[in-house]
Amino acid sequence: MFALIFRFPTGRYHATPWGRHVNEGDVAWPPEPYRILRTLIATWYRKADRTAYDKAALARLVEALAETDPIFHLPKAIHAHTRHYMPQGKLVGGREDTKLVLDAFYRVDPGAELIAAWPQVELAPDLLALAGHLAERIGYFGRAESLATVRASDQEILSEPADKILPGETVPGRTMIDVLAPLSASAYATIRTDLLGLNSDRAGSTRRRAFEATMPPSLLEALEAETSQIQAVGWSRPPAGRVVQYARPEVGPRPARGRWRRRSIERDDKLPTVARLLLAGRPRPRIEDAVKIGEIFRQALIYRISRSEGLVPSVITGRGEDGKPLRDPGHGHAFFLPEDDDGDGFIDHLVLFVRDGLERSIRRGVEDLRRLWISDRRSSRAADDSLEDDGRQEWRLAVEGYGNPEIFRDSNVLRSSATWLSVTPYLRPWHVKLSPPEVETERMAGEECRRRGLPIIKAEFDPDQESLGRSVAIRGGRRNVLHFHRFRSRRGLVQPDRSGAALRLTFAKPIPGPIALGFGCHYGLGLFRAVD
Repeated sequence: MFALIFRFPTGRYHATPWGRHVNEGDVAWPPEPYRILRTLIATWYRKADRTAYDKAALARLVEALAETDPIFHLPKAIHAHTRHYMPQGKLVGGREDTKLVLDAFYRVDPGAELIAAWPQVELAPDLLALAGHLAERIGYFGRAESLATVRASDQEILSEPADKILPGETVPGRTMIDVLAPLSASAYATIRTDLLGLNSDRAGSTRRRAFEATMPPSLLEALEAETSQIQAVGWSRPPAGRVVQYARPEVGPRPARGRWRRRSIERDDKLPTVARLLLAGRPRPRIEDAVKIGEIFRQALIYRISRSEGLVPSVITGRGEDGKPLRDPGHGHAFFLPEDDDGDGFIDHLVLFVRDGLERSIRRGVEDLRRLWISDRRSSRAADDSLEDDGRQEWRLAVEGYGNPEIFRDSNVLRSSATWLSVTPYLRPWHVKLSPPEVETERMAGEECRRRGLPIIKAEFDPDQESLGRSVAIRGGRRNVLHFHRFRSRRGLVQPDRSGAALRLTFAKPIPGPIALGFGCHYGLGLFRAVD
């Protein structure tokens, strides 16, 4: 097994397929094996240590990879282009003449990997070392705009059949694409003899020499032939090349319709689950308005992700592929939680928490989020920096860090504790049936904890107050739960509890935050803080 793994740090892959004009806007996808071998050859000439790896070793590497066609794993891509009017250096009608040129490319995730693998190829140690030496020196792949990082591997990589794009295999729902691949060394030697015998040009003539220059004796030299040489002779494709068909997923100018599905593979434990942002501005929003800020935080993040990625993960939208809200007792979709870290009654941080981890697209959206605002008419959304100030309330945002809750030890909504007190009112998520509302409130809070796998011992009204469960501590005093905004902006929601209560939760052992329960818990209602 041998494989080359490509990444494109700028998120763009530029490459015009053989036989196509650049203004056709097509992109070579999957990458042509012919192009891959020429890239290795060019890297040897320009960057390799030739004292350690001679040309004979390069020839053996190229011939080994040309024996079989690779299989591919292609990352998700979007077909895009830019248009340029190139000056032609002359005047037409008193104006400089220009020519429209399309620069087509595929947008890919900068962290995604494109894999070309040769399962039947087992390279000798010296050839594997040469391949790794060349791969790490490749600076771009395709056109020079396609900055790339490449590594070589002899490990089994494409284990999932769904990941594989095989040569010559027809797959329903995929498009068959002609791809230029190299001939094997033996096939090239045979076809070279036949083609040279068919040439009728006079020996020693200019045409004969140009023709023979495109068909040197070895496969390595044939792959080195310049495209201009090959086209000048009139070849429709390189004499050392052949056409292979691959079935690839359709690539269009827009992301695939529908919402992202939650990953079926096991969660990557290295993904951070928390993004914490600093909120600044005067005046800062009050903790009583937590649910308002949580809602515009979600709306702003969706806006930013959709602009940069096109598709918004369902863990952020909270909705499945059918457009209906997710029904997950464990509440795996995102929490958008305002935080009053210093206890002065004003929100100074925002916490985004996703149980299964923050994917790269989500983190990019968080980093693009620079401010939140609410207009005078209370219509809220993410603002473009070009918008002028119209008297709205506005706050600046900056990412403080990513990680798991345990590393945010200074945050009273993220660090671990066995005792937790209400920061914002807890509203019952279900209707009261037979028991008194006070009893049902404590029972429902405990039941929610159990459904989320939390080792709850007791959920009770906060006892450190005169009016049991009716106020929370703010600025060293108390604030009645009725002073908090307790309603979602979305119309038509069924809200079993319109008043709310302040609770204390006691667990069998210290557990990390965040803990948010009840109605509106994903937007800052029912939020608890750790007690030392």
